Amino acid sequence: MKVFTLQTPKMVIYGRGASKEIGAKAEDLGASKAVIVTDKNIANVGIADELIQLLQTEGIEVTLFDEISGEPDIDMVENCVDATKDKSPDLIVGLGGGSCIDLAKVVAILLSHGGTTRDYIGIDKVPAKGLHTILLPTTAGTGAEATPNAIITDKAAKSKEAMVSKYLLPDVAIVDPSFTDTVPAQVTGFTGVDAFTHALECYVCKKASPFTDIIALEAIRLIAGNLKRARDNGADKEARDKVAFASLLGGIAITNSGVGAVHALAYPLGSKFGVPHGLANAIMLPWVSHFNILTCPYRFAQVAGQMGKMTQDLSVEEAADETVSAMKELLVDVQIPTRLRDVGVKKKDILSLAESAGKVTRLLDNNPRQLKAADIKAIYEDAF
Repeated sequence: MKVFTLQTPKMVIYGRGASKEIGAKAEDLGASKAVIVTDKNIANVGIADELIQLLQTEGIEVTLFDEISGEPDIDMVENCVDATKDKSPDLIVGLGGGSCIDLAKVVAILLSHGGTTRDYIGIDKVPAKGLHTILLPTTAGTGAEATPNAIITDKAAKSKEAMVSKYLLPDVAIVDPSFTDTVPAQVTGFTGVDAFTHALECYVCKKASPFTDIIALEAIRLIAGNLKRARDNGADKEARDKVAFASLLGGIAITNSGVGAVHALAYPLGSKFGVPHGLANAIMLPWVSHFNILTCPYRFAQVAGQMGKMTQDLSVEEAADETVSAMKELLVDVQIPTRLRDVGVKKKDILSLAESAGKVTRLLDNNPRQLKAADIKAIYEDAF
């Protein structure tokens, strides 16, 4: 029998009010000096102040770095390292969306091991654990608090690069759904579909396992049933809680299964056109899924059922096709653009996009169906 593993953060804490645990958990890690990595929007709503107070109550000295803006790039990482290294921290707290959390992971490595961001880009380039990390998401989407990945933009190369290492998994992941209550409707939609994409790809991609099947299908069910509610009514705490939990599950699934061609084709939209990651995934999701169905129709049929489609009287192939319909309906329900032309892509840009996506072999190799260069170009053309 094949052997399966399940990697997770050392500790996961979930629930409303869970953020109040940060002081005690930092003390458990033996922390004395912490840096909170976040952005000004989060700092301005007072969440960072709450965490600072909780840490200071435990006698921990705190430095706030709130200069993150947009998706993280190499310059942003270096700026954070330069601004905080003199504080000699022993704990990095990542607070925010995937951008803040990914940057916090990289900073924890650089402050511990030195060097530059590019030294650690790739798979298993990090030699050992960095500084202790506690990660707290404020959006329900990336699941970055539970993954061994950090995605960093290289502006010079106009590409997104991945740092992948088990040493990026945090000591503590704290998911407090109350942090998502004030997230705007549009961002709720983008990030929620991002989480859905993680779960979907983890279920159908080559590295899926019995562990990730259970996790991914539950995340799909929770998002399909609750994302519209969370988007339409931010005060719907039950819906917010379920989407936040699904996002966490999606992150755990990524750690153990990985994503595929949806992400590979989405990355160039972010690096070349500045399309937010969740939106880029959303646009590519139904088109890549349609391409993949031929290889694993049974799995897509299972997804259709989790999304609420009545598939009992359908063949496996018919049920699988219902998944793409359900995805498109979800995008309409949460008011997300569905075409490349809606985000500024021109027909003439497709060849360049396809060339860039074809280089993301780390993800394309995990896709259930092999994509040739012509297939990638055709999918972009379908999505245009």
